[in-house]
Amino acid sequence: AVGFDTLKECRGGSLGKLSPDIIENLIYTVKNVSPIDKGFVANTWTCALLALYIEREFGVKVTEEAIRLRLIENNISYKRAQPMPTKFDKAQQEAFKKNTKPTIYFRIFI
Repeated sequence: AVGFDTLKECRGGSLGKLSPDIIENLIYTVKNVSPIDKGFVANTWTCALLALYIEREFGVKVTEEAIRLRLIENNISYKRAQPMPTKFDKAQQEAFKKNTKPTIYFRIFI
């Protein structure tokens, strides 16, 4: 192939299993719904729990990594507990919080 034909996308791979509707539901669920409300015995969402939720609700099996990537694409990161030293710098804490919109379970970057 010569010319513009060489610019065509030729990589293989399967199509994504998550439709835009499923991703929209996933994002809404993460931001607004507790796992307890959906019948899980947990207080916070994890990628594994979200994958199980997608399988229950939509009958689609996805990996935890696929869930994590969709969350990152939508500016959501999982918030883990971090140790807080007894002497802390208030300015550093405020700088960390500066560009985030906190929710109950996740941190959304603006």
